[in-house]
Order: sequence, then C-alpha cells, then structure tokens
Amino acid sequence: SGISGQNHSKKYVLTDQAAEKLVAKVLKTSPIIDGHNDLFIHYFDCKQCPIDLMDYRIDVAAKGHTDIPRWRKGGVGGQLLNIFGSEQTPESQLAAYDLLRRMELAYPNDLRVVGTSREMGAALRDGKIAILPTLESAVRLKNSMALLRSYYDLGLRSVTFAYRTNDLADGSEDTPRHNGVSPFGKEMIKEMNRLGIMIDASH
Repeated sequence: SGISGQNHSKKYVLTDQAAEKLVAKVLKTSPIIDGHNDLFIHYFDCKQCPIDLMDYRIDVAAKGHTDIPRWRKGGVGGQLLNIFGSEQTPESQLAAYDLLRRMELAYPNDLRVVGTSREMGAALRDGKIAILPTLESAVRLKNSMALLRSYYDLGLRSVTFAYRTNDLADGSEDTPRHNGVSPFGKEMIKEMNRLGIMIDASH
C-alpha cells in the first residue's frame, strides 16, 4: 500500500527549534486569516447571557476557544468574527455591534475592526488583529435589503447565505426548496456584490 511503501528513513533538515523559528518568521509576514469564529456565544448564547465585555475578558486565558493570547500565539492576524445577538432581531444585532465596537475600544493595542482588504493590511502592518464582521445566519437579515444595508454600515462584510434552507437559498443539510438560490436570493446577492459583502457558501 501507499503508506507501507513510504520511505521512513528520511531525515528532516531542520530541528524542532529551527522549524519553530522559521514558522514564526513566516507568520510575521503572512499571518493566518481565520475564516470563522463564534466568540460571541460567550456574550449572547449562554445560560447567564447576555453578559458584558468585562464579564468575559479575552485579554487573558478564557474558558472558551478564543482569547487574545491564543490568537497571538497561533499567529492569527485577521479574524472573520461572527457578530450575532441573543435573538434574531435587529435590536439584538445592534447590541452585538455595540459590544464589538466596545471590544475594539477595550483592547486598542490588539484589535481593530476593519471593512476592506486595505484596512486589514494596514492593521496587520500595525501589529493589530484585524476583525472583519460576518454573519453566519442570513435569516437574521429578515429578507430585508434595508437591514442588509444597515448592517453593512455597521461593519458587516460577509454573510453565510444558507446555514439552513431559508427564503434566499437551500442549505446543505436541509430540505431543498429553491434548487439552489431563490429568485429573491439572487437579488440579495446582487446587492451584496454592489456593497462589497462576501458571500460565504458554507453549508
């Protein structure tokens, strides 16, 4: 078989320490851009939620999967961050964006919210972790172009179009209704393209 036929006698040229130095050097010029993160679960989707920024700090080791020290250790320079509130309402989304902006103010040495690739590049050069706001569930848009445009003004730059089958498109693990994307979904795509919102085809 392919595995048993491999040559296991090959010696690596670099020691572990040398490899770590090389990786660190590469990550300084080409940092990781993480495509999805649900950090906001800890503020809006837990038993005691909603809780506030200082109730769940990220400048120290946190109980969840994400904090600034681990972003730094992992060489993350950019993060597509899923911004969502405790409910699927515009008021809840506003609360989530308010928390995002206060998070940026709370950790000015580490975080910067960005809206373009140029802004992300500038943040990386300044040694910041660039936060690009995303939305995983398009149903939070309420089939509203007005909400889409309003969330864009707040910073939204990427939308997962069909986490589950909705009025815009069919989800991958749900009953299809549109044979892909609905006519209204195509109109929404046109508006996202006009604004500059990336369409995440996950799910």
